[in-house]
Amino acid sequence: MVRRNQNFLSVLVLMIFFLGASVSFAQRIPPPEEILGFKVGADFHLATYQQAVKYFEELEKSSPMIKLFEMGKTEMGKPMIYAVITSDENMAKLDHYKEISKKLALVRDLTDEEACQLAAEGRAVVYIDGGLHASECAPAQHNIQLAYNLLTSDDPDYRLILDQTILLLVFANPDGMDMLAEWYHSNVGTPYEVSPMPWVYNKYVGHDNNRDSFMVNMAETKNITRLVNQEWFPVILYNHHQRGPFPSRIFIPPECEPTNPNVHPLIPRGKVQVGAGMGKFFDQENKPGAISRIVYDSWYPGYVSQNGIRSQTFCGLWHAC
Repeated sequence: MVRRNQNFLSVLVLMIFFLGASVSFAQRIPPPEEILGFKVGADFHLATYQQAVKYFEELEKSSPMIKLFEMGKTEMGKPMIYAVITSDENMAKLDHYKEISKKLALVRDLTDEEACQLAAEGRAVVYIDGGLHASECAPAQHNIQLAYNLLTSDDPDYRLILDQTILLLVFANPDGMDMLAEWYHSNVGTPYEVSPMPWVYNKYVGHDNNRDSFMVNMAETKNITRLVNQEWFPVILYNHHQRGPFPSRIFIPPECEPTNPNVHPLIPRGKVQVGAGMGKFFDQENKPGAISRIVYDSWYPGYVSQNGIRSQTFCGLWHAC
């Protein structure tokens, strides 16, 4: 009888050990290079959209802080996938926070007191996309590393971001991301390695996909507009491009004059605050080259950065409360 109990206890201990090991293994978050086969930003490598989605699917299996959704199809029929990244506590109440964001954006039948209560209870929804212009390849690649960093870093600033915000991480031009990477890979090591792709990186409009927001004609623009203005209503919409006007390294808000007079005045004020915060961090980390108030204006309505104008009108209220 004693021997049987000892055997039972031995089996039980082994089961607990292997169960614990399997749980810890399931929670391990793989770095991008384990799935892609190379580090993000490595010389002579560009991740395709298909590889990026595959990696995000691995992240979704490994962490409760990321979920993937489809926002529609591209002009070439690809599913346009985006990631939601936030703390697991926020993720458990995702629909609730989405509804708060919508109520604050539309401000229908809300008193000032009710709006402030919702702002205090809710989470700031932040939209960041990359790769709209496929030839500006760094932002789309950066999306991959950003997701990994947010899910794995112990930095208190990262933890605060996850606790207080809900990030929508979007690949703005999946077709172009694939086309550019495939063209580049086929020419690495040849005389044509840095030659421009001899066709447009959007089925119809190429580089002018960033001029489509005023009429919302392309499938990708429709998907982004629906996501921003009918579903999530983010307080910040960051359309991430590559390079600023020479010789700067990056352009940050605010834009130069003139400002579109139809835009609510709290939005340009909010952009000044956001841009000042970005510039402060660049300076603190001794990263020169950030520039603003030059070349790019906020008058023209066709840019993706103008896409979220309606949803961002409550940004000032959010902070004022």
